[in-house]
Amino acid sequence: MPRSVTYHLIRSLPSPRLASEHVPVIIVSEEEGFFLREAYEFFHDDRYSSLSHSWRMAVAKTIGLFYDFFKASEVDDFKEGISKHKLVRNFLLALLRGTVLQDGSDLTGLRWQPCSPEVYAVRKAHLRVFLNALTDLTAEETIIPTRFIQASIDSRALENRKIRSILFHVGTPRQRSGERSYGGRSIGVIRKCAGFDPQALLNLLQVGCRRSRSIPDFYDKLGNPTLASEFNLNLLMAIILMAGGGLRQSELFHIFFEDIHPDRIWMYHPEHGLDRKGARRVDILRDQYALLPRNMITGTQRAGWKTFLITDAARNRSPLFLLPYFHELFYKAFWEYRRHIYPSNPAHPYLFVSTDARYYGEPWTIQGLKDSFKVAMKKAGIEQSKSNDTNLHAFRHSYGQTLVSMKLSPLHIQEAMHHLSIESQKVYTRPSDDVVNAELQDAAKRMRIQKDGKYSDLPALEIPDLIGGRYKSDPAGIFTPQVLGANRDRI
Repeated sequence: MPRSVTYHLIRSLPSPRLASEHVPVIIVSEEEGFFLREAYEFFHDDRYSSLSHSWRMAVAKTIGLFYDFFKASEVDDFKEGISKHKLVRNFLLALLRGTVLQDGSDLTGLRWQPCSPEVYAVRKAHLRVFLNALTDLTAEETIIPTRFIQASIDSRALENRKIRSILFHVGTPRQRSGERSYGGRSIGVIRKCAGFDPQALLNLLQVGCRRSRSIPDFYDKLGNPTLASEFNLNLLMAIILMAGGGLRQSELFHIFFEDIHPDRIWMYHPEHGLDRKGARRVDILRDQYALLPRNMITGTQRAGWKTFLITDAARNRSPLFLLPYFHELFYKAFWEYRRHIYPSNPAHPYLFVSTDARYYGEPWTIQGLKDSFKVAMKKAGIEQSKSNDTNLHAFRHSYGQTLVSMKLSPLHIQEAMHHLSIESQKVYTRPSDDVVNAELQDAAKRMRIQKDGKYSDLPALEIPDLIGGRYKSDPAGIFTPQVLGANRDRI
């Protein structure tokens, strides 16, 4: 099979403009070191430089594909070539349908396979943002228009004028109350978040988080086992904070040890959170530990940060609302963790530390959490599945479902789950199929008349004679057994 052609290479490199934060660089000539200047300026635009590194890398992937398609259109043996004014339209069609023809040939050499509607919608949204920015960057004379830029802007302008623009009329992907929608048309996918099964969660805590062997060094003074000697406290506390406090997995890794107070746990903005003296977290990390916030770095130590509802504006923080049972369980584990696990003089302020002998005391990583979770799930006999809500994010679903079952108001749920919009909670609090069925059965029971067992406010239904009779919905008798033979449409 012929090899696919690519004209770019993406690397994440430190940026001198963004305080050594890494940004994607699209290299278009590896030997000569040329890079796509327009993409580099795009990632430094103040509208997009504050967005997450993972988002920028995803956009860089789309820009790279778009550049490849542009370059493929300039190849001499590309038959008629691609009209520069239709560059955007043809690129999007190539993403959606692929570039390989039925006979196996590919005039572009890219050999793209068709992508899913979800991926297509995301790529289209990325391209739209990039093309809009290109227009601004050239108008401000930040970049010099190249053939690539000019073709992109011309094609964007043409698409923008069309009533049924493939790029601009359909819009960008969004989620509305849990229903995945692309532009104005829903694709009918509704994500129901039942949450981690309570019995499976209990099994995971009691069995999955238990150590394979007891550690005598962590026994108490009387020689009795402790939580530290019997359980993986890192994983145990992480699950408690997610299932009992609704935290996302990435948010765990921004918690400082000093954020844990006897009566409350605080969640600070990883960069702008302020301590008692008014020092920002980004300054504390830099001045005291020579570190950057984990949402500003790349590599294994990186931890993302999704927009978080801040209720204490003075110090850029919000309290974590632990459910009562989990609150008690967390502090039991925390005091043992503090006594036996946490190093006496760590080189960082973070709560979770690695217990691996090779990296002991270093900040725990998301991959470390995933590895521990995988082992614990196998030990507990639970299969990981996103569709069955038995993955890490399912703990947050469980938290949302618990708040609903406690009859909390939507405003209280918003605060507890730290959502900026009250609409965001709907995907987490949407009832499961079992809950809906149970409610329907209960409602049916309430409608039943106790005397004769019939339902009130419902018409009486007669059972049709399916053997040989007629009934009102089939006056011609078309569906009765007597007329099932050939050329017989009447009794």
